[in-house]
Amino acid sequence: MNYHDALSRLGVMNAHPGGADVTLAWMNSITVSPGAKVLDIGCGNGDTACKLAETFDAEVTAVDLHPRMVNNTKRLASARGVRIHGVVGNVEALPLANDTFDLVVAESVLVFTNIQRSIREIRRVVKSSGQVVDVEMMVLEPVTDEWRKEVRSIYGAKEVPDATGWKARWKQGGFRGKVLRSGPLSSLHVDANQRDMGLADDLALSDPNVLRVLERNGRWMQEHGHQMGYVVFLLNPEFGS
Repeated sequence: MNYHDALSRLGVMNAHPGGADVTLAWMNSITVSPGAKVLDIGCGNGDTACKLAETFDAEVTAVDLHPRMVNNTKRLASARGVRIHGVVGNVEALPLANDTFDLVVAESVLVFTNIQRSIREIRRVVKSSGQVVDVEMMVLEPVTDEWRKEVRSIYGAKEVPDATGWKARWKQGGFRGKVLRSGPLSSLHVDANQRDMGLADDLALSDPNVLRVLERNGRWMQEHGHQMGYVVFLLNPEFGS
């Protein structure tokens, strides 16, 4: 069982850095027209997708590689009375048309993928007049190869750049933009209860595989959390790129 399997079974909401507080902050920093087409990449269990539909009266498509998370997103949308189009898909090869979305959102997603390939796909599906919000983990200091191997083993993260690295990747992918906020993970409020019990598997916390994932996550964060930060980007496609 991997980290994301455990999150889906536990019904964990807002597992990205800063959780719901960071989502609310960037939502308050952007303007989205009613009826806009919005794509939530790596939607997880669906809280942000539902908030996008509720806040902006947007037409939201939610994509995730994990079928259970897409199903959870649909269930949450139904419970909240909003319509979400759920799609099982990989951000590295989105099953979506070119130049479709006014806003693309990714919250702690790209580190689990080939970053440059994912950015190319985002560039393909966002409109030339569109915008992208990206919330990501970043390293605050140089780390060892052993550190990176451990992060891949525990979380499945393929690469965790620093702030300069993230900026370079977005520029290379044909975007310009700004940092809305950033800082160490330790500066963020952590909600002690992020589970939606309506989505949670009742047996999850009695499954030793789930408990093993939680224990590894907790131990790693206690030992290495000081090396980790977060960054929130607001980006636009470069004209003519």
